[in-house]
Amino acid sequence: GTGTGGTAGNLSGYGVNDYSDLIESLNQYRDEIALAEIRAAYEKSLAGLDRAQASIAPQYASARNQAAAQAAIQQQAFNEYAAANGLNTGVGGQAQLAFGNALQNDLSGINTAEANSMADLELQRSQAEIDYNNAIAQAKAEGNYQLVQQLYQEKVRVDEAYREMIVWQAEQDLAICCRARS
Repeated sequence: GTGTGGTAGNLSGYGVNDYSDLIESLNQYRDEIALAEIRAAYEKSLAGLDRAQASIAPQYASARNQAAAQAAIQQQAFNEYAAANGLNTGVGGQAQLAFGNALQNDLSGINTAEANSMADLELQRSQAEIDYNNAIAQAKAEGNYQLVQQLYQEKVRVDEAYREMIVWQAEQDLAICCRARS
């Protein structure tokens, strides 16, 4: 630690202790705890985002499979309808094209929704990192302010104790001097 600027060494003979180094150590310990807590909260947030991200791909894969299965069911139903009603191959080809387009539209919508979900997660991840960095900066600034404030208070306390010791010593010296003259 830096101490309070040199008075501590002069005061030890008077029984006045300067606790600046202890204050600095305690503040450093407090800061380390605060930063560890901030880091733990950030990692917990990231773990939640990772879990959410891991669940997105299977959800959308399932939605794609459902869309494909639904399209196959609809196409099979149409094929049976066309065969039962004697529709020609031109109508069947048009229907095949329409079913293909509908499936592609469904899949495109699902892919867009998945991409939007992933983008939202990345935005949340970026915001979590910004919040984490801001929390660290704020904790350090508050810690520095508190340390400076505590060191100042310790300096005032030490200076006051030193002043009291000088006054006491002067009174003692004066008393000795006056007794010697009497």
